[in-house]
Amino acid sequence: MQLIEAALALFVSIQLILLFIKKKDKQVFAFIGLGLLAFHFILGEGRWQMAFIYLVEIILIIIYLRNVKTKIVWRVVGTFFALIGTAASVILSTTLPVFSLPESSGPYQVGRSELYIKVDNRPETITDNATDKRELMINLWYPTKVTDATNGKYLPAVEREGFALKYGLPAGAFSYLDKVSTNHQINAEPAKGEFPVLIFSPGFYTPASGYLSVIEELVSHGFVVFNLITPYETMGIEYPDGRKVYFDHAFHNANSWNWNDEVAEAMETFQNAPDDQTAREATQIIVNNYGADIVKRWAMDITNLIDELPALNSNTSFPLAGKLNLNQLATYGHSIGGAAAMEAAIFDERIKAAVNLDGSQWGSLMNNPLNKPGALISSSLTNAIPDVNPFIFEASLGSTFYNLKLENTGHSNFSDIPYMVRLPQLNEAGSLAPEKATYTVNKFLLNFFNKHLLNENIDLRNIIANDDYLTMRNKD
Repeated sequence: MQLIEAALALFVSIQLILLFIKKKDKQVFAFIGLGLLAFHFILGEGRWQMAFIYLVEIILIIIYLRNVKTKIVWRVVGTFFALIGTAASVILSTTLPVFSLPESSGPYQVGRSELYIKVDNRPETITDNATDKRELMINLWYPTKVTDATNGKYLPAVEREGFALKYGLPAGAFSYLDKVSTNHQINAEPAKGEFPVLIFSPGFYTPASGYLSVIEELVSHGFVVFNLITPYETMGIEYPDGRKVYFDHAFHNANSWNWNDEVAEAMETFQNAPDDQTAREATQIIVNNYGADIVKRWAMDITNLIDELPALNSNTSFPLAGKLNLNQLATYGHSIGGAAAMEAAIFDERIKAAVNLDGSQWGSLMNNPLNKPGALISSSLTNAIPDVNPFIFEASLGSTFYNLKLENTGHSNFSDIPYMVRLPQLNEAGSLAPEKATYTVNKFLLNFFNKHLLNENIDLRNIIANDDYLTMRNKD
């Protein structure tokens, strides 16, 4: 809750108490309330979470200006409902705050632009039109030295609209995010030099741009990040020609997870397995079916993007022409996006390393071990899906693989959600403060990519051993 909001809530509470105190010249409180309310809106701080407080304050201003006299019983009843409304606004304002993300710590500022790619030789399998081709939008994040360009808004309008659609809210429900300060600048001139490349894949049915907390920090230390936005499977995409595409419920209700009796039986067998071999066999059935199609589709998006990078890097009209070091390229992602990042790395030799942030590794990896540096960072809270990852990653646990757990965290701690939604019952986060989780994840990612992509001499296992929240994970 912002300071001006807290001041308004406190003043409303004082005004409600004064209704029961005999005092002359109460009109002054009406003018103070009017001034606070006007100041609040002049600053541009109005938002729907505060609506009940605005309403109560307006009613109180009228009461005090007109010196309205009422029976005590009506004052009690009115105050009771006014306090409920005030409390509701306080709860909404603190649960859905105008938040701040951690500032980037690297020597570079962060620039952002957009990239559109149409894959002409790849049919779009989600739509009904057989002539449709796969169309990708990418948020392009890059180092810059510019400090006076226009700061970007938090989440594009189409992703806010998709967010609202997901929860059945009005289209403008997330307009208050305009007030969130970001650390990046739109279309700023790129910094001089050549930079290593990271491709980030987001979670399923999430705001794909809602990962600034694990992107901007890496960019500030000299990485270019291509943030994929997968059509029909994240909250929303707006293409350059103005077309908007949202999550396709019909397709995913019919096709997404391939849930069937065989998978259900394997899940039950896994959960009740008397030994590792039984659990391993059940895992094999699960990963061959459940979620595998999504992971492979998203991994192909990554491969398609990499296919385009050499041409982009030599195209003088591309903002980062000549600035991409394609010999230093890695992938990372969250949830299904993390699984896709790892899936792509299995088969694409252009990818030198990969990190999965709390994603169940559906797909091919169980039968095709990773032969390059990799990491899996798991949250510590359990969820509805059995944790099959220990068996999937068994054959990949070599000297350059890091199987980690981030203590006291939930699935959303690898995204911006814990900043956006502060109520643990809603945000799927753990008890670890979002700032500490973000710091820990970014510290590992930066050291991992510096070591395995830039070949810096870093004792990463020693860093992990001395970390307050990261622990090496044994099969459990």
